[in-house]
Amino acid sequence: MALLSTRFIPLSLFAGLTLLLLLPVGIFSSLSGPLFNFVFGIHIILHFAALFLAVKYILSCISTTSGRLFTFILIGACLLIVVPHSFLPPIARDALIHHLAVPVWWIEAGKITEIPWHDWSYYPMLLQLAYTGFLSLNLESFIAVYHFSYAVLAAALIARMMFLENKESSYQTVALCIFLSLPIVLRLGSTQLVDLGLVFYCTLAVCMTFEWQEKQSLWRLIGIGVALGLAMGCKYNGLLFVGVYFLCMPLYLSRLGVPVIKMFLSFVIIGISSLVVYAPWLLKNLYATGNPLYPLFGGYFGTALPTPGVRGLKSFELRSLKYGEGIFEYLMLPIRMLLFGKDHDPQYFDGRLSPLLLLLFVCFRIVRNNSRILLLLLLVGVYSYLALFYSGARVRYMLPVLGLVCCLSAYGISLITGESWRKYALIVVVAFQSLLLVFYVPDLLERTGVISYFSRGESREDYLTKKISEYSLAQLLSERYKDSSTGATYLLYTGNRFYYYDIPVRSAGHFGANELIRWLYKAPDAESLAVYFKMNNIVRIAAHIERLTKSLQNALPQREATLWNRFQQDHLKLVTTLGPYGVWEVTT
Repeated sequence: MALLSTRFIPLSLFAGLTLLLLLPVGIFSSLSGPLFNFVFGIHIILHFAALFLAVKYILSCISTTSGRLFTFILIGACLLIVVPHSFLPPIARDALIHHLAVPVWWIEAGKITEIPWHDWSYYPMLLQLAYTGFLSLNLESFIAVYHFSYAVLAAALIARMMFLENKESSYQTVALCIFLSLPIVLRLGSTQLVDLGLVFYCTLAVCMTFEWQEKQSLWRLIGIGVALGLAMGCKYNGLLFVGVYFLCMPLYLSRLGVPVIKMFLSFVIIGISSLVVYAPWLLKNLYATGNPLYPLFGGYFGTALPTPGVRGLKSFELRSLKYGEGIFEYLMLPIRMLLFGKDHDPQYFDGRLSPLLLLLFVCFRIVRNNSRILLLLLLVGVYSYLALFYSGARVRYMLPVLGLVCCLSAYGISLITGESWRKYALIVVVAFQSLLLVFYVPDLLERTGVISYFSRGESREDYLTKKISEYSLAQLLSERYKDSSTGATYLLYTGNRFYYYDIPVRSAGHFGANELIRWLYKAPDAESLAVYFKMNNIVRIAAHIERLTKSLQNALPQREATLWNRFQQDHLKLVTTLGPYGVWEVTT
């Protein structure tokens, strides 16, 4: 197994670097050109070669355990859940707003280009470079499979970390089984999001840290830096993980007895490697906006666009006001996430994990004598509370440490069961996770409608109309204005599922109408507001009427409310309504 690990780990690093290469290629050459397609093809070959070796590693772990039949059944069931979902039309909100929409706009433009009104398009988007390749080849259905493949790679890494700490294959299988059967992993693996890539690269960095402990070499240090750089390139959450990694590493290295000078040089090598890999995203945003981390830290770089009268609530303030939670409930959030999560419910963290993960706390018994366990616990603890403070209480925000949590939980199980009960540990874990999925999967299948979609031969249009309230509006606008080249449609409180609009669209903000509110504060009169729309090439507005009315009533002072009413009277012409939505033409 050691030989296999040394082959799939570097392959996955090279695959990540070829994926990153698509960024400059896409900026400076055509997305339909031979160079982009060649680099994309190389990435796919390397990625699936690494995946093949990772699967071999996983199978070698399972095949030597006493509960392998039950394990194969559980993992097979997980695959039967995930794979059919890959062939459903995309319905995940963030995929339609960002992860699929931005690549489509790039393809329409013929190159990777700036989308000034869409803040999320400035986020690092490593996996979206691959999605661009798939969409350009009309391979939409393969995107979710590609996304889930990172979960399989992460499972192999988790098993490898367990091998470095505990050579017994039963516990390696326990660790990867816990991870692959987590409800949040199955849910994300059925979508076109990017979170599982972030899980993989963060876990890869820590796994390579443990490999470096086994055999210290320059190449392993560079590999750690590359993995961290790729993690930062997946999502901005990766930035926080990398900061926590560098914060926790000194204590880990000091426990290993690494001299201060060697420790410093190791930090320099890892830091430079990660910065070089992450630099393309920084340079892209620096050139476009003057802020390498746009839209973050806008106050420091002078790129912030505050909305008058609107202030975002901090995580604790939000939960205190909305759910009546106090400081004790807030501090207990990481544990509550393991026990009480629910999909698509922000109060219950928008995701479900497993109570088995609580067994990570057993590892505190040996933390004094085990440097690896110390590092894992530090990374999980520090990252979790910083993510709560900066991002909020959602399971997806905790994903960078999910692989580490699974590893700790499996090691906690090994400490409880010991040598005599080792052969039963895997069976108990498989039984528990299977029972968890028995209660979770029916709800997932009902929400996605996967069974009815395939069994009844439901059309794509009927399925999307049923699952996405905005889809009918998108179809109406696309059909009515598909031959129009006059300008863009401004979406207000529609949900912003941009992916399904076949006409130019833009929005006033991801969660509201912040841009429109800023215009209302700046405009001296209704005519000036109409000029703002004309300057931005906006020729019509599509809005959820009730939401728009209530939101502006609550957000606007008297002058701005009067201005908006005047603008509606003089410069908006109602074209049509569709359910709760209205469409207006903007006149000047």
